[in-house]
Amino acid sequence: MGKIDIDLSKAIGQAEELERISNKLSQIAKQNMSDSISNIYRNWEGDNGAEFCRKGNVIVEDIDELATKLNSVAAKIKVVAKRTYDAEKKIQDIAMKRTYE
Repeated sequence: MGKIDIDLSKAIGQAEELERISNKLSQIAKQNMSDSISNIYRNWEGDNGAEFCRKGNVIVEDIDELATKLNSVAAKIKVVAKRTYDAEKKIQDIAMKRTYE
């Protein structure tokens, strides 16, 4: 029985680490990169500056979208881990109750 518990907690722990990484990634994109792009926009005059900032904003959106997808993956990992745990536990319970004649 112990092996099932360890596997579940490991999967949940890895999913939570993925959530932390994706949240940090989103935070960097939304705050740090956006602030940098705003500073560049204010200080770089001309069409090239505006184009650079436009492309930078596209990258920020892409990174944020990736972070959202990583959070979704983490949630799915948790669901699959729990379902697998429950199924293994049920199989184990059935095996313990089985009688051989």
